[in-house]
Amino acid sequence: MDFVLPLVIAAAAFAIYRALPEPKPKAEAEPEPDGPVVMRIGPIEKPSVRDVDELRIVVYMLPDCVRWGVELPRPGTATFRIYPEGAKSFASKLFGGEDVELAVHPVFDYTFMIRADDHEAVRRMWRHEQCAALMGISREAVVYGEQQVIVLEAPGRFEDDVIERGIDLLVALARTDLYGIRVLSTLPDAKPVADSLVRLPGPGEIRVGPYRDGDRVRTRIWSQIRVDREVVVPFELGTAKLESEGVETTLTWDGIEEDPRRLLAGVAFVRSLAEAPALGVFR
Repeated sequence: MDFVLPLVIAAAAFAIYRALPEPKPKAEAEPEPDGPVVMRIGPIEKPSVRDVDELRIVVYMLPDCVRWGVELPRPGTATFRIYPEGAKSFASKLFGGEDVELAVHPVFDYTFMIRADDHEAVRRMWRHEQCAALMGISREAVVYGEQQVIVLEAPGRFEDDVIERGIDLLVALARTDLYGIRVLSTLPDAKPVADSLVRLPGPGEIRVGPYRDGDRVRTRIWSQIRVDREVVVPFELGTAKLESEGVETTLTWDGIEEDPRRLLAGVAFVRSLAEAPALGVFR
């Protein structure tokens, strides 16, 4: 009889196992090309594409949010991130992080945390109209820009009018003249040679435009002029610094230069380098 009890226990356990519901299959994992393995999160609607002038806006309807994105021509946009005030921003400030204060909207600075490498560039992008537009879309939205991309993401599902407002916001941000390109196009005899460069008469070839140096963007005059002597940069050119190597000479400002008179003075100075020698030192 000693063997009966184990048989009874085994039979009871098997009956309980049969009565349990079948486990649901695990979510299917699918590797992305040259990327990590990701889990399927549900159906994603086909993205909507909108062409506005030379900009292409792509809108993704994700299961739990809407994502707007735009790709910009060179030199692109400022590097920044805007996200709701909360635990992250509190911790950031607690450990010495500093956000950008726009001071153009009554509650925007208290609603969102703004981080950026170039504070002035972000202030030029985010005027009162852009701040009010983001507040009207969602106070839980996240916006970030990096080099040639700006992305807006907001949780939830939205009506068509909100989708349109998101598109309008990205277009406004993308059209901000962060790097003084419109001023360059007004310089006498300037001819566009790229998305953000203009060419001016030499001697040699002279190009003027924004130059990305890491996270900063600076205005630079580039020329094919050999300078084998020491020269002094005129005081009226402000922060401009001269560098020469081989047959290339550049005059670079510390930031974006938008004063057309100063730009023309810089071009005239570079042209003068091909003329009679001048004594002095690099500054």
